[in-house]
Amino acid sequence: MNSKADTSVSFIIAFIIGIIVLAMAVFMIYSYYTTGSWFGIVGGKDNVSVNVKSCQVACVGGNFYDYCSKQRKIIFADANHVNGDFTCFGLETQAVGLEKCNNIDCTKPN
Repeated sequence: MNSKADTSVSFIIAFIIGIIVLAMAVFMIYSYYTTGSWFGIVGGKDNVSVNVKSCQVACVGGNFYDYCSKQRKIIFADANHVNGDFTCFGLETQAVGLEKCNNIDCTKPN
Protein backbone atom coordinates (compact mmCIF):
# COMPACT_ATOMS: atom_id res chain seq x y z
CA MET A 1 0.00 0.00 0.00
CA ASN A 2 1.38 3.40 -0.86
CA SER A 3 1.58 6.42 1.40
CA LYS A 4 -1.13 8.35 -0.51
CA ALA A 5 -3.69 5.67 0.31
CA ASP A 6 -2.60 5.66 3.96
CA THR A 7 -3.01 9.43 4.14
CA SER A 8 -6.49 9.46 2.62
CA VAL A 9 -7.72 6.64 4.89
CA SER A 10 -6.29 8.44 7.92
CA PHE A 11 -7.94 11.68 6.82
CA ILE A 12 -11.33 10.00 6.38
CA ILE A 13 -11.13 8.37 9.82
CA ALA A 14 -10.08 11.66 11.45
CA PHE A 15 -12.87 13.50 9.62
CA ILE A 16 -15.51 11.03 10.80
CA ILE A 17 -14.24 11.21 14.39
CA GLY A 18 -14.32 15.03 14.17
CA ILE A 19 -17.94 15.01 12.98
CA ILE A 20 -18.92 12.69 15.84
CA VAL A 21 -17.18 14.88 18.44
CA LEU A 22 -18.83 18.01 17.01
CA ALA A 23 -22.28 16.37 17.08
CA MET A 24 -21.76 15.31 20.70
CA ALA A 25 -20.70 18.84 21.68
CA VAL A 26 -23.77 20.37 20.03
CA PHE A 27 -26.03 17.83 21.77
CA MET A 28 -24.44 18.50 25.16
CA ILE A 29 -24.76 22.29 24.83
CA TYR A 30 -28.39 21.98 23.70
CA SER A 31 -29.15 19.57 26.58
CA TYR A 32 -27.59 21.89 29.13
CA TYR A 33 -29.56 24.84 27.79
CA THR A 34 -32.89 22.98 27.87
CA THR A 35 -32.58 20.70 30.92
CA GLY A 36 -29.73 22.03 33.03
CA SER A 37 -27.85 18.76 32.53
CA TRP A 38 -24.95 18.30 30.11
CA PHE A 39 -26.23 14.95 28.90
CA GLY A 40 -29.98 15.58 29.05
CA ILE A 41 -30.50 12.22 30.72
CA VAL A 42 -30.15 13.04 34.39
CA GLY A 43 -32.52 15.55 35.93
CA GLY A 44 -30.24 18.54 36.00
CA LYS A 45 -29.65 21.00 38.77
CA ASP A 46 -32.16 22.99 40.76
CA ASN A 47 -32.42 26.44 39.19
CA VAL A 48 -35.39 27.91 41.04
CA SER A 49 -33.48 30.49 43.09
CA VAL A 50 -31.66 31.84 40.03
CA ASN A 51 -34.92 32.26 38.16
CA VAL A 52 -36.67 33.83 41.15
CA LYS A 53 -33.89 36.45 41.31
CA SER A 54 -34.21 37.06 37.56
CA CYS A 55 -37.93 37.52 37.98
CA GLN A 56 -37.42 39.98 40.84
CA VAL A 57 -35.04 41.99 38.66
CA ALA A 58 -37.58 41.98 35.81
CA CYS A 59 -40.28 43.15 38.22
CA VAL A 60 -38.24 45.99 39.69
CA GLY A 61 -37.19 47.07 36.20
CA GLY A 62 -40.75 46.94 34.89
CA ASN A 63 -39.77 44.56 32.08
CA PHE A 64 -43.16 43.26 30.89
CA TYR A 65 -41.79 40.69 28.42
CA ASP A 66 -39.29 39.12 30.84
CA TYR A 67 -41.86 38.90 33.61
CA CYS A 68 -45.06 38.01 31.79
CA SER A 69 -44.09 36.29 28.54
CA LYS A 70 -40.59 34.79 28.69
CA GLN A 71 -40.74 31.03 29.31
CA ARG A 72 -38.10 29.76 31.73
CA LYS A 73 -37.25 26.08 32.13
CA ILE A 74 -37.60 25.50 35.87
CA ILE A 75 -36.03 22.50 37.61
CA PHE A 76 -37.27 22.01 41.17
CA ALA A 77 -35.22 20.28 43.86
CA ASP A 78 -38.22 18.69 45.55
CA ALA A 79 -40.85 16.22 44.38
CA ASN A 80 -43.73 18.53 45.38
CA HIS A 81 -43.39 20.52 42.15
CA VAL A 82 -43.38 19.47 38.51
CA ASN A 83 -40.46 20.69 36.39
CA GLY A 84 -41.47 22.65 33.32
CA ASP A 85 -41.64 25.95 31.54
CA PHE A 86 -42.97 28.87 33.56
CA THR A 87 -43.21 32.61 33.20
CA CYS A 88 -42.41 34.70 36.25
CA PHE A 89 -46.13 35.42 36.51
CA GLY A 90 -46.75 31.67 36.62
CA LEU A 91 -44.05 31.17 39.25
CA GLU A 92 -45.91 33.49 41.64
CA THR A 93 -48.35 30.63 42.35
CA GLN A 94 -45.71 27.92 42.86
CA ALA A 95 -44.68 28.83 46.44
CA VAL A 96 -41.02 29.34 45.57
CA GLY A 97 -40.52 32.66 47.32
CA LEU A 98 -41.57 34.93 44.46
CA GLU A 99 -44.09 37.49 45.63
CA LYS A 100 -46.64 39.16 43.37
CA CYS A 101 -45.13 41.90 41.26
CA ASN A 102 -46.88 45.21 41.84
CA ASN A 103 -44.94 47.05 39.12
CA ILE A 104 -46.32 44.96 36.25
CA ASP A 105 -49.87 43.81 35.45
CA CYS A 106 -49.62 40.68 33.30
CA THR A 107 -53.38 40.50 32.84
CA LYS A 108 -53.29 43.61 30.64
CA PRO A 109 -51.49 43.41 27.29
CA ASN A 110 -48.52 45.70 27.08
